[in-house]
Amino acid sequence: MPFQKGNKLGGRKKAAHTLATEAFKKALVEAVIREKEPLIKALIAKGKKGDVPALREIFERVIGKVVVPMEHSGPEGRPIPILQVLSKKRNDKTGTDGR
Repeated sequence: MPFQKGNKLGGRKKAAHTLATEAFKKALVEAVIREKEPLIKALIAKGKKGDVPALREIFERVIGKVVVPMEHSGPEGRPIPILQVLSKKRNDKTGTDGR
């Protein structure tokens, strides 16, 4: 059967730019893994100097992103008011509103 599980012959081939992007990502991940110690130290040093984006990155990676609560109710905790627009009754025979 041509479509057995594991058959690599089926499907559309990846575009050249997709293959290049995947190769770049793989090389970047490998470089970061090799150089993780100096990269972490540099990020911490920037954070100590007051670099807010560096601090944000450190805290988000270690603690997690801050969860922002969302209000799902109307004023004072009541249900959200829904306005209904009433239109003139349509005449089913003529398809008009009677004007």
